Amino acid sequence: MDIPKLLSNMCGEGAENLFSALIKPASIMAKDRKKDLLNIFMNFDLDQKKIFFDAVPYSGDMVDEQKYHYFGNNPAAAKQTYVVRDAGSMLNFWLGKSKGIMQNLYEFIGDGKLKELLKECQESQLFDEKGICEATIQFREALGEVEFEVKRDKADKGLYINGDKVSPDKFINFCLEDESNGKFVLVIPQIIKDGETICISQDEGYLTAITESLQGESSGSIAVCHLCGKSKHDINTVEYSTKLSKSSIGKVFVTTTVNYSPLFNKSNHQKNYSLCKACYEKILFGEKAVMRDYKIRIAGEDCVLLFAGITDKLETKFLPALKANIDAVFNHKELDQAVKDLINEFDCQGMATYLGKKIHLYEFHMVFYRTDGKSTSVVKTIESVSRIRFKEVNEAFEKILQERFDKFLTSFSLANIYRMIPVATNSKGEQLDIGRVLDFYSGILKGEAIARNVIFDFATEALEKGIRELNSAKLRNYKNLHRLEALYGKDYGKDFYSAEMVMMYLALIEVLQELKILNEEVVMMEKIGSPMVQYPEYIQEMEQFLTAHHFNMAQKKLFYMGVLMHLIGRAQYKQDHKTKPILDKITYSGMTDKEVLEFYLELQAKGRQYQSILLKNKILGVFEQIEGCVTRNLGEVDKKNQLTEKENVFFIKAGYSFCVLNYKNKGADNNDSSEE
Repeated sequence: MDIPKLLSNMCGEGAENLFSALIKPASIMAKDRKKDLLNIFMNFDLDQKKIFFDAVPYSGDMVDEQKYHYFGNNPAAAKQTYVVRDAGSMLNFWLGKSKGIMQNLYEFIGDGKLKELLKECQESQLFDEKGICEATIQFREALGEVEFEVKRDKADKGLYINGDKVSPDKFINFCLEDESNGKFVLVIPQIIKDGETICISQDEGYLTAITESLQGESSGSIAVCHLCGKSKHDINTVEYSTKLSKSSIGKVFVTTTVNYSPLFNKSNHQKNYSLCKACYEKILFGEKAVMRDYKIRIAGEDCVLLFAGITDKLETKFLPALKANIDAVFNHKELDQAVKDLINEFDCQGMATYLGKKIHLYEFHMVFYRTDGKSTSVVKTIESVSRIRFKEVNEAFEKILQERFDKFLTSFSLANIYRMIPVATNSKGEQLDIGRVLDFYSGILKGEAIARNVIFDFATEALEKGIRELNSAKLRNYKNLHRLEALYGKDYGKDFYSAEMVMMYLALIEVLQELKILNEEVVMMEKIGSPMVQYPEYIQEMEQFLTAHHFNMAQKKLFYMGVLMHLIGRAQYKQDHKTKPILDKITYSGMTDKEVLEFYLELQAKGRQYQSILLKNKILGVFEQIEGCVTRNLGEVDKKNQLTEKENVFFIKAGYSFCVLNYKNKGADNNDSSEE
């Protein structure tokens, strides 16, 4: 996967000028959108030798960001020269590395009219090397005398008015003649001279300086650009790559490629990743387009999607629809009709066929990353997922859900996997072990073999950790698990959590077998005959389930033990043992065959103990008949069908889960409480 090449191919049609690649949307919190949104003009008045503030309405829809060239902050430790700022970063006009924005701009900009105006501002003591001169700021007249100070010490850094530390918004309000209850968005510096107002961010001198800083030194060695394949005189990879955003994936793969290859000869970096100026500019625009338009959240992590045609180049107009389709699969979203129509139009141009239908071939790459705004780290990449493979995977999930699990699960897709594997978080909310979830996704999408034991390790871990959280005084971790937060505190919470989790894992096992990527068969995929024995209706339902899912004798035996456990649990609930103590007999770390037998004997003993309750509820006969089902499936198990200790636990829970969800679907009594 050549990230720079993919980025350059996705630059789109919006590359009108180089600095437009920098324009960012202003950050406005949802709670503030209900307020009046205002921009602030910070006027450096050379006629009156003072600085005053004016408020004007914020236009929205990126209008003002484009009009006034809002680029956010300069990246990381770079000198702060971007002059339009969000109101929250007002301190940069004093403390922006290294001398405050205005002094930095004066030193950064080339000779011309703007340079002369900035020099006059400096000579008029409107700003200096310590930032904006506090004494020249004009405060609201009604406030009387105002003592204003900017403290630079790390401990108490900030803006202070009359000895009190104030927020940037409050400071701006003190500077307006009419107090405002609105939310300030952008701060836009202007210079006034002889009654004429010059907006710094719109001045040609400023834009030229920004453009040149982005372009870098175009003088370089003569070499072949690895993207366009042409011999160029302006190869300067190191210079160009330093201009890429540090919060974007482009920076990782262009600048720090050497860090991912310990044996890489750093002196030959340019020979391997040579960039010409034209291709660098394409990467710059492609990077902006990708981070803006093709970023989604998968498994609680930021992810960008990079597309590449297989048979021919992809038209950019179709890419948003392809992205929406992937987003819908991983996040349980419905596609709107416009997206469906665009995908159909896309396929009509296809050259290949899939299952008798025309299809346009492409592949996509998934790059999972984290950024703090100053640097970027790649969490995981899943490369070269073909569209045909993606369709096969999704169709397998749909088939298994519709044909075998629609009675028990309302939905089942790739999105569910993140809800099935416990993911811990630290105090900052960062996911600590998300790698194994992403590795699992990668295995499915790439068709890699998945070990049978891994599935049961995940399943029993999800059951154990989820139930432990539901038993705790407060949910502390693993909040990604299926419906954990919704079920917390409910009488039926543990039952429905474990039942739905087990059914999802049963469905997952059958999906993996359908895709032929499970290294060992868990349930037989070939059909087996219906049982010859005539059972009562309630047992017949169970037998039909077991037959449909091809359980062998060892699995059936455990399943029926789970049914007995459910009957005992109901009896205990009737006796006001709300936690159903029988459930504590399950050891989620695994149960040996001896422990399973001891558990069965415990169930029989509990059956005798609760005989009167079972009789009263007319289920004593049911209990005895289920005992018979266990007995019929006892006996020697050949090595081929031998189950592991965690599989023993899982299939016991499968029987219990069937009863929980079957009662729920029938609207019958489960815990003497029904799900709301």
